[in-house]
Amino acid sequence: MHAFDYDEVFKIDLSDVSVEVLDEDPYAFADAHAGFLGVSGNEPLLSVGSSTVSYAFDPTGDSQTVHFVSQGQPNDMEFRTLSGDWFFASLTAEESYLVIAEPYLLEVYRLGVSS
Repeated sequence: MHAFDYDEVFKIDLSDVSVEVLDEDPYAFADAHAGFLGVSGNEPLLSVGSSTVSYAFDPTGDSQTVHFVSQGQPNDMEFRTLSGDWFFASLTAEESYLVIAEPYLLEVYRLGVSS
């Protein structure tokens, strides 16, 4: 999985839960890769299997409320935002992780769903 902002491209490896900053131009990267999130027009995965995620991004807020359902259990979490430039919350395609990011923070949560 990749995420990027106006300055950097991040490679997110969920197998060992690591993030690497790539030496890539974000605009060239966006043109060459379809599977990225951040300041792109791509839509996050809001529903995968029995899991769902929803939020309403408020660029002026100090935090964003993310609502998600995993294994039939509804949950709310507050994600601190340092920038109002962009924000996303997305499930991964295999329904194992919830990824939440903004320009200065990236968090990955393992969901209690067997893949």
